[in-house]
Formats: sequence, structure tokens, C-alpha cells
Amino acid sequence: MMQQDWKTYYISQLTLLDERKEQWADKYFPSPGRERSQFLQFVDRYTSAVEGLIGQQEQAAGSFEAPFVLIGSTVTIEYVSDGSRESYTICLPEQMDIDCGHISFLSPLGRQLLLASPSDTVKVKAPDGELEVLIKSIDIHYIQDD
Repeated sequence: MMQQDWKTYYISQLTLLDERKEQWADKYFPSPGRERSQFLQFVDRYTSAVEGLIGQQEQAAGSFEAPFVLIGSTVTIEYVSDGSRESYTICLPEQMDIDCGHISFLSPLGRQLLLASPSDTVKVKAPDGELEVLIKSIDIHYIQDD
């Protein structure tokens, strides 16, 4: 994908996040408190990371490679306990389709994978305990709204 394509996509994504973060906070974290505050801080941290990435990539020539998991990227993880692998595409809430491996960045797993870098080991909280996963790869492909 050309540099301008990814840049345009992520600038649009930042605009969308800014427009919808309060709406998502109201829908998914309606009660004032720690969880809502953490969500808003999380979105701000993601936004800052993407803004920084856009600035860095404008300085660099060549193709775009994500240094960390972004909304719209497919991340392949390896479970440290048994070496099995799974891939998930991190998406916006309205694009979620678990049967296709599309998980919302608002989901517990999506939030834990977002901003992780290749070779990072991430502790993922699951209903039956905590699992360690290794980020094996990050592939960028854009999910378009239908």
C-alpha cells in the first residue's frame, strides 16, 4: 500500500476516534468512574501514538510497516504455554465479526493487544486466568466500512 494511502486512512481514523470516543464511552462505559476514565485515557494514548507514527513515517521513505498493533491491523499471536497461534484483526466496534477474527479494539483482548510491538510478550486476561502471548507479526490491511 502506498504511503499516502495509509496516512490518509489513519488520519481519517483519528478524526473518527475523536468524534466517537464520547459516544463509545457513553455506550460501553456509561457509569462515571475508573473504567470510563481508563477508556478515555486509552483512546488518547492510542491517538498520540498514531500521531507520532504519522510524523515519523513522513520523515522516512519507503513502504509503511507498523511498529505496533493498530486498529485495522491483523496481529498473529503465539500462546507461550503451547506454541499455538491465532490471528485477529483489530477493528472498530461496529466492524466486529468474531467468526472472521475481527475483534473490537474495545474488547478486553483488543485493548490488551493494541499498541503492542512484534516480539512483545503480553499478559492477556481471560475468563479462566491469565495467558502470556507473544506478538509474532503485524500486518496492515484496512477494514473499510460497508
